[in-house]
Amino acid sequence: MRELSGEEIRQKQIEILDAFVDTCEKNGLQYYLCGGTLLGAIRHKGFIPWDDDIDVFMPRPDFEKIQNVVMEAPFEIQFYKNGKSHKPFLKVVNANTEACEKNNRSRTALWIDVFAIDSLFENNFLNRLHYKVTLFLRKGVYFGFRPRTGLFGKIALPILKVLHISPERVNDFASACIDRISKIRRYEKGRYLGGINWGYGPHERMDRADLESAVKVEFEGKMYNAPVAYDKYLHNLYGDYMQLPPEEKRRTHGLLVWEK
Repeated sequence: MRELSGEEIRQKQIEILDAFVDTCEKNGLQYYLCGGTLLGAIRHKGFIPWDDDIDVFMPRPDFEKIQNVVMEAPFEIQFYKNGKSHKPFLKVVNANTEACEKNNRSRTALWIDVFAIDSLFENNFLNRLHYKVTLFLRKGVYFGFRPRTGLFGKIALPILKVLHISPERVNDFASACIDRISKIRRYEKGRYLGGINWGYGPHERMDRADLESAVKVEFEGKMYNAPVAYDKYLHNLYGDYMQLPPEEKRRTHGLLVWEK
């Protein structure tokens, strides 16, 4: 296998994104750039210089529909439900690659992340509680795969090994719980929407009209969908998002990728 350079990794990620966008358009599904990818599009017209991943999200109904779509090789959709991932969100991958993050024990194919947009509670307390529950369950998603599992991991891993319970079963159980809890409110119900199955926190909550309409933004020389109220979205997440963060906060995932 040949190890890819940073620029080659980004190009491969753009190819995955384009295949995903093409699949969405062919099937009448909506998507939006989100998180750091959207920030990069607005502030840098592309990747944040020290970033090395791509994030998008979809309205929950479309997120459910795309799970049953078969993409053209080498691209495929991975999810805990189809046994190809242990995450509560989708990963669209290039199966002709192999990738590894510095903080993960396992290898996978190079990916982009696809999150769901769900209906959120109007009540602030319930909204924060909703996020706290899913945030707690995230610890189970990476249980056994992060280099540092903490005291709980040091105690639980040997016990689970004796009981013949693999970390993957723990990961899938946590993912199933997150997936179910994220959908506790019907998507069509309520004023607010946001990412809950792997969201950024209560401050990501937005008015429905702000996230359901799309506008085109530039990313690496191409045009992709973004929420129409992207300025409000980014301000909620990052504050004065056009200002660069201090150098000590400019972190990457330490991504290594090989082409098969």
